Amino acid sequence: MERFDLNSARSVVGHNVNLHLKDGSVIINVLITEVERKYHGKRVTVYYTTPTKRMRKVHLREIEWAERLNPHVFTGLITFKKRRIRSRGIEIS
Repeated sequence: MERFDLNSARSVVGHNVNLHLKDGSVIINVLITEVERKYHGKRVTVYYTTPTKRMRKVHLREIEWAERLNPHVFTGLITFKKRRIRSRGIEIS
């Protein structure tokens, strides 16, 4: 398997992904917003946004690989949730 490097990180900027970390944990459904290099590439930080709009960061060396998600699946879930809430009579702002 190939390493998750700077070019791989830049290719997923702006996409929803699941980040699989080297310790075996998974950060699910995050939007990669920025990849920042410091000290001539020795420290690479990946910034991501969670679905609750919180900005977080993780070092590139901690990421094993990133699984790109299908955005159409999430839009369908959101519209289904809105329809269900509207049918109960609750207003969504």
